Formats: sequence, C-alpha cells, structure tokens
Amino acid sequence: MSIQNKIQKGGITPFLCLERVIILKRIKKFIVGLIVIMIINVLFVTVYAAPFEMQNAIKPNIQMYSNSSNNIVDTGKCGDNLTWTLYDDGLLSITGTGAMYNYGSYNEPWYTYKNKLKSLSLGDGITSIGDRAFESCSGLTGNLAIPDSVTSINFCAFSDCSGLTGNLTIPNSVTYIGSSAFDRCSGLTGNLTIPNSVTYIGNNAFSGCYGLTGNLIIPNGVTSIKGGTFYNCSGLTGNLTIPNSVTSIGDSAFWNCSGLTGEVNISNNVLSIGHSPFAGAGITAINVADGNDNYKDIDGVLFTKDGKTLIDFPTKKAVKDYQIPDGVTSIGYSAFYNCSGLTGYLTIPDSTTSIGHYAFYNCSGLTGNLVIPDGVTSIGYSAFYNCSGLTGNLLIPDSVTSISESAFYNCSGLTGNLTIPNGVTSI
Repeated sequence: MSIQNKIQKGGITPFLCLERVIILKRIKKFIVGLIVIMIINVLFVTVYAAPFEMQNAIKPNIQMYSNSSNNIVDTGKCGDNLTWTLYDDGLLSITGTGAMYNYGSYNEPWYTYKNKLKSLSLGDGITSIGDRAFESCSGLTGNLAIPDSVTSINFCAFSDCSGLTGNLTIPNSVTYIGSSAFDRCSGLTGNLTIPNSVTYIGNNAFSGCYGLTGNLIIPNGVTSIKGGTFYNCSGLTGNLTIPNSVTSIGDSAFWNCSGLTGEVNISNNVLSIGHSPFAGAGITAINVADGNDNYKDIDGVLFTKDGKTLIDFPTKKAVKDYQIPDGVTSIGYSAFYNCSGLTGYLTIPDSTTSIGHYAFYNCSGLTGNLVIPDGVTSIGYSAFYNCSGLTGNLLIPDSVTSISESAFYNCSGLTGNLTIPNGVTSI
C-alpha cells in the first residue's frame, strides 16, 4: 500500500510521512558524500602518497652506504641488479648486487650530471665496475673505497678522476684491472696496494698516477706487464722486482718511474720486451738471466740476444765515457733517455744504422765531439734533445736520409757549419 493510501485511510499522519522522507534524503546525501570522500582518498594515495612512499623505500636502502639525507635528483639501473641514485648534494650511490653495465664514451646514465658529481659510494655486492663507468668524473673527491665484492675493474673505469685522493687499495677479491682503469688519477697520493689475487693488469692501468707512493709490489700471478702500465708513476719507490711469472714487458711500462731504484732482474721466462721499458726509471742495472733466449745484458745494459739492438741503458747507471759495443745496428727508442749518470764521451760504433726517437734525450752530462757514423740512415725525433754538453762540429754523414723534428734541439755546444747531405729526404 502506498503512503498516499495509508494517509487517506488514516494509517499514517501527513506530518510523520514528511519527516520520514526528509530522513531518507539525508541518509542518501550522507552515503553519497562518504563515497566521494573515499574516491578522493584513493586518488590522493595513488597520485601523491605512492611516489612518496616509493622514494622513501629506496632512500633508506641507499643510506646504508651513502649517509645522505638529501633529496634524490635522479635514479635508474646500471646493472641487472644494480641501482644508481644521485642526490642533490652531489653524492652518486651505486647499490645492489652483480656486475655494472659497460659503457661507451658519453653514454653512462649519469653523464649529463657529471658537473654535479662530488662523491661516490660503491655498495657491497658490486662484482664488476664497468667500462668507462666514471671516466672523466673529475669532480669526484675524497678517498676511493672499492668494495671487497669487486672482482674486476674494467677499461677506463676511473680514468681521469683527478679529484680522488688518498691511498689506492685494490681488494683481495680483484683479479682483473683493465686498461687505463686509473689512468691520470693524479690526485691519488697514498700507497698503491695490488693484491696477489690480481692476474691481469692492462695497458696504462696506472699511467700518470704520479702521486702514488710507497713500494711497488707486482703480484706473482701477473704474466704480462703491458705498455705504459706504470707510465710516469714517479712517486713509487723501492726496488723494482719483476716476478718470475712475467713473460712480457710492454712499451714504456715503467717510463719515468724515477723513484724506483736498485737493479732489475729479468728471468728466463720473459719472451718479449717493448721499447723503452725502464726509460727514466731510477734503476742502476738491468740483469738478464743467462738462459734467456731473447735478451741479454752487457754490464747491466739491456740488449737483444744477438746484440744488434741496444734497448735500455739504466738511467742511474754511473758511467764515464761509454762506448756502445760493436755490432749494434740500432739504438732503441729512448735507450738513453734522461741518463743523468752518463757523463763524458760517447762512442757510437760504425755498425750503427739507426738512432731512435729520444735515444739520447736530455743526456746533458755527455761531453766532447759527437761523431755520427757513416752507416747511419735515420736520426729520430728529439734523438739528441738538450745534449747541451756535446761540443765540436756537427757532421751529418751522406748515408743519412731522414732527420726527425727536434733531433738536435738545444745542443748549444755544437759549432761550425752544418751541411745537410744530398740524400736527406725528410727533416
């Protein structure tokens, strides 16, 4: 029965009916309002609260390593299970487990922020530091702490990070140090510690790290000392010991390591030696084992086994009036580089046909006439650079066909007329 019928029959008063209608309308409004509030609340959580919670969920995990309480600028992946996060105070934090991705030039994910980077935190669990990961991040400062979980430091990983300071300690877990891994990290000023776990050190790995100090100990497991590995590491000191495990020594491996001293011993196992391996190092003799099939020494000077190439004259070998042995046809690249211990007269044998680049560079202690034999065909770049003590006429034989740039730069003691032979085709 409808409300109207009930009213007509006296079952309900008009006033009571109106009151009930009003109550029902109020209940309906309340329910609608409650639904609206619930919808707004859900939207707020989705749009605002979730990202906030996500940010806070990431940040405490990173703070275990970074101790940063600042805001996140950017974050992303740098390995299958690794996360990078940049804070607004310049801290770059890497957390997670496994290997970092390898990168080419200018495509590491934090490249656009390089001018903002100030410090680096590498979390435990990282196993590999990727190619070019932090190359040229010169704004990074402070000590470099490499986690014990790392087994490989790849190509150019920290190259040109000149702001990093303090000791450089390679963890016992590391077996591989890639080419140019720490190239030009000139701000590192403490000891260099390479553990016995390391079996591979690449080209120029520590090149230009002239601030590193202390004794250099090359691990017994290393089989090859690549070209330029310790190039210009002039702060390293102590005797230079080449392990018996080494089979090859690359070009300029210890170039200008002037703090290294003593005699170097080359074992029978060494099969190849590049040019100027010890040029400018502070050593006094290079001794080669009698049974070596490829090399020999004559009074502490390094030659090829056949005696035709003079490879390296020790920088600190004190000799007055040195006569290069007969039979030598080639004086190698930087063979007498910066040999401050060499004084007096220099005799070059008639068998010589080539004088290499930088052969007598800065040998300012040499005196007397310079006689270049008739068989010489080429005189290399800066061959007699700054040999200011040489005197007398400079006679270039007719056999010479090329004289490279700066060959006699600052040889101020040479006098007389200079005649260039007709056979010279390049100067």
